[in-house]
Amino acid sequence: MGVIRDGPDSPPQADNWHTDVTWSAEPPRFALLRSTLVPDRGGDTMWGSMTAAYRALSPAVRAFLDGLEVEHDCDSFLEGAVQKLGAEAASNLKLDEKLRAAYPTVRHPLIRTHPDTGENAIYFGGHFMKRIVGLEPIESDAVLRMVAAHIDQPRFHCRWSWTEGDLAIWDEAATVHRAISDHFPREREVRRVTVDGDRPFHGSAAAR
Repeated sequence: MGVIRDGPDSPPQADNWHTDVTWSAEPPRFALLRSTLVPDRGGDTMWGSMTAAYRALSPAVRAFLDGLEVEHDCDSFLEGAVQKLGAEAASNLKLDEKLRAAYPTVRHPLIRTHPDTGENAIYFGGHFMKRIVGLEPIESDAVLRMVAAHIDQPRFHCRWSWTEGDLAIWDEAATVHRAISDHFPREREVRRVTVDGDRPFHGSAAAR
């Protein structure tokens, strides 16, 4: 279990669309979030359906994106951890060295097939995504910007306004989420639990 607490000395860092811990070879399968401290206003959480976002793509774009792989790394997570701990403490703990050794750059499909339903979904890791394998940097950046703009459409989203004690459970294989930062600098605290998953794949699970 992890505790995420925002406040004047700990600015929120998750106000961007992402799926959790995609820099791991086997990212979480499910996540649970329980609110323990709610600001007087703001601090909602939003989710987006990535199966709906995939279905809304044109057939030509789906055909292009199917089978592409994206490199993910822990740079963004590391930067946030250093901010919270302080550079000196992070250095003393050898955080950079340990994280990179434990979690080297990993490749995941841009379009992930759901292990239970067999449906395809856009697998979007946000800042954890570095480049599309096999494309030139300018091409990769353009495609990732297009995908980011596509999933940002409100028609794919839902929004939850927290009350203390609320519990949210979601499927990491089919969604993205973000924590709206409009409550800052008010305090907000949630407790998060993730359920282990397996390696994302595209196509038949038997072909992995």
